[in-house]
Amino acid sequence: MERFFAALSWPFSLPKPFSGYAPARAFRLTSSSKRFTRNRIKRATQASIFSAIVLAMVMNFGAPQIPANANNCQIGSSSTCPATSPQEIFNLYGTTTNGVYWLRVNGVAREAYVVMNTSASWGSGYWILLMKGVRGSSNFGYSSSLFTSNTSVLNESSPALNFTSDAKYHAYNSTSLSQMLAVIASPASGSISNQGDIANNSFGGHTWLESAGSSTAFSRLTTSTSLNSPSGAITFGSVPVQKYRHSSSTGSTQTFSYQTGTGIYGQNQSCGTGYKARWGILWNNETSNTGSCDAYVGIGGASGSSDLSPRDHVTYLDELTF
Repeated sequence: MERFFAALSWPFSLPKPFSGYAPARAFRLTSSSKRFTRNRIKRATQASIFSAIVLAMVMNFGAPQIPANANNCQIGSSSTCPATSPQEIFNLYGTTTNGVYWLRVNGVAREAYVVMNTSASWGSGYWILLMKGVRGSSNFGYSSSLFTSNTSVLNESSPALNFTSDAKYHAYNSTSLSQMLAVIASPASGSISNQGDIANNSFGGHTWLESAGSSTAFSRLTTSTSLNSPSGAITFGSVPVQKYRHSSSTGSTQTFSYQTGTGIYGQNQSCGTGYKARWGILWNNETSNTGSCDAYVGIGGASGSSDLSPRDHVTYLDELTF
């Protein structure tokens, strides 16, 4: 099973620290009482916009390997000698340098940014860049055709691992993946550490790492998949701690906002008619309530019919919101 780096990147903003309000402890948090406390106690919208990258390990493209230097070319160095995978380049030449290589994607030679560094801080390497976006980008909301179409691409030329432009590459649409990795970084204010599922990583942001089950990125982010533990649970405690803190320890530093009622972490998830996310976490201060979530962090988001850029977004504050 070959591994590729698939990256989505968008700048992100972190909410300001919650302070200066009196918790509504005297009120019972039912659906109706929450509407009342929103009017009488505190209703606020706090958003933080960031960059995010989604990385993926992928299956071998399946084309037969071409011997090194066949036809006087080096595999992966040109459109006439594309590699079948990053692993092939490494097997032939021992290459561990991150950069742009030529890969065969769905039978066609394409340039791709590949992380070839195999150190632990780079997630053991062989990742291919699939998608990225600048902070506050309007291209990657929940309803964007970049998510809903498996033929759309954007700004494919000169692939680079940075947050200076929006891009979506053909590999997102058609390449079978074994793992996907999201990197959330570059907030508009404050900072995001290089922790999460890959501790002390070199990607420079908070990481979410998930199995892709041989699906394409397009399929993964258009199919509803619960990534809670256990899958399908919606309690606060079922969201893996390292998704919103530095590590799996509940005492580790908080990275993103959260609420201690309902928690939904996954891909292509929704909470009633409210928040939706192609990949992210939806929170509600009410227990077992998936109809009125108050907080969202992730990529490919929406609030009702309004698309959201990648962000940490909170619309209701109380003593169960952090």
